[in-house]
Amino acid sequence: MNEKMKAFMDNMFKVGTPECAIFCGVTALVVAVLILLLGFWQMLLVVALLLLGVFVGGVKDKKAWLRNTVNKLFPPRAVQPYKAEDVRITKEEKPAQEAEEATEEMPVQE
Repeated sequence: MNEKMKAFMDNMFKVGTPECAIFCGVTALVVAVLILLLGFWQMLLVVALLLLGVFVGGVKDKKAWLRNTVNKLFPPRAVQPYKAEDVRITKEEKPAQEAEEATEEMPVQE
């Protein structure tokens, strides 16, 4: 009996197997009964609390899990596009740059 149960559990999440069909059917039945008995929003509260309990009991290092999840959703930048040294203009470069800008802004008269 133990090997049959192990085989059932192995096939329970493989789509297309009879075991998966039984599992999905029972899950849908439980959700339908919860919606009928409790209502939609109360059922969502029950499911959210259930998932919270699974998270608290099942995740050993919650800080690392949260950090990895946030990094997957919002990946950190690998390289800063500019450094402070790139933005600084020295006193010698400033008059030359102003002269270039002045010549670019002057309209061409014909």
